[in-house]
Amino acid sequence: MTDKKKRSLDRVVAIASEEFLTREFDEVSIASIAGRAHCSTTTIYAAFGGKEGLFLRALTHRMSKVRHPQLDRVSGRSALHSLLVFAEAHIRYLASLRMRREFSTFAAHTRLMRPVVTKIIRSTYHDLSRALNEVVRCCITEGSMRSLEPEIATYNIIAISNYETQTFGILFGDETPVDVQETLRRIFIPLLSASGKRQLQRYLGEPQAIYT
Repeated sequence: MTDKKKRSLDRVVAIASEEFLTREFDEVSIASIAGRAHCSTTTIYAAFGGKEGLFLRALTHRMSKVRHPQLDRVSGRSALHSLLVFAEAHIRYLASLRMRREFSTFAAHTRLMRPVVTKIIRSTYHDLSRALNEVVRCCITEGSMRSLEPEIATYNIIAISNYETQTFGILFGDETPVDVQETLRRIFIPLLSASGKRQLQRYLGEPQAIYT
């Protein structure tokens, strides 16, 4: 493949990913994408086999470009504070308008996207759980988290943060906001020690009522 043709197909994929995320599948036109990308429909059909193939390639490209918030230890702060900062950023990211549109698009085309989504989700979960496990162990050591199996606490953090945001995004559309503070409470209250709960209260700016 020549460099010129590769650049042309890259434009096709970028334009198609935008089209499929902002319009219904049946409304997306190969001819329109070809026109915007300055290439022929014949080239698109030869490269992707049709609209379904282009859809799959475009959404795979989109998902591969996702940059999740990173989990960093903040100098001078507790491990729990780092975990709370990350969890809040992760929830807000997943609850963003862009990600809600992507969730809705994936949900509407489960048959097409299943193989790709499954692979990417497994890879993302593996990387995220490995990073979280390390900080969760630090939280347990410093006494801010109960003495749990780190894998259980990690799963709880990932599962609830994803469930809340994706459920709202897919079922309730763009209008219903995710309550970030309530989501953080649901994630962390069952996991934290008494001192950890006090840190959570301070982080959320709540009055000093004791969680039980």
